[in-house]
Amino acid sequence: MGKKRLKLREDTKRKLLALFTVLVLGLSTLSYAVSVFLPSAPAEENISVYNRFPLSEGEIEKLVKRDKVVLFYFWSFDCDECYDFDMYLQDLAAEFNNSLIVVSLDTYNYPDIPYLDLPVIKIMSKNGYREFNLTLPSKEELKQVICDFLNYASPACERS
Repeated sequence: MGKKRLKLREDTKRKLLALFTVLVLGLSTLSYAVSVFLPSAPAEENISVYNRFPLSEGEIEKLVKRDKVVLFYFWSFDCDECYDFDMYLQDLAAEFNNSLIVVSLDTYNYPDIPYLDLPVIKIMSKNGYREFNLTLPSKEELKQVICDFLNYASPACERS
């Protein structure tokens, strides 16, 4: 009788390797390791302004109801312009502080996301919805859309 081998998905292997590495390095608690390396279902209070993991529908709905603008950025690692824009989104999330939540997903790491034509930006708030496909908006245009959705209620939206 042959032995059965346990087959693990690639992302599960990566998470297990990261968890093992953290434990070997002697970090103080397992809960810290889980919060850092397995952030797939964070509590709403723990959602940062810039995220590299998908949010659930319930989390998105709660954020939108709380006057947050949620920006989804679907891109691919092999697009230099996309990577640079991702760096800009990190800065933009910090600039808008708690008003803007960015969810940046490299579709290489999330093959279940069915986008073929990248990049895609989707912006949601209780004041509207906007989508950009295949071409990235200018930084000024993107900031304008976010400020429109926030009704200029953020210090980052001060008009010059």
